[in-house]
Amino acid sequence: MSIREYLEAGFLGKLTNPKDLQTIINIDDNDAAQACLVSPHTYRRWLHDRIPNQTAIKLLSILAGRSP
Repeated sequence: MSIREYLEAGFLGKLTNPKDLQTIINIDDNDAAQACLVSPHTYRRWLHDRIPNQTAIKLLSILAGRSP
């Protein structure tokens, strides 16, 4: 999947793992958690065993360059 496709999928709420967007933006887990307005603990749970909040995925997509 291209970067543009990842951004589009994230903005539309079709991604289940925020790590790809985090990699595109080049930020660590703590910065990604702050961008998503959640605790680092919650963000790490999303990466490993929980479905992330789709609004948070949209925020990361926008941060990565996908404009609404």
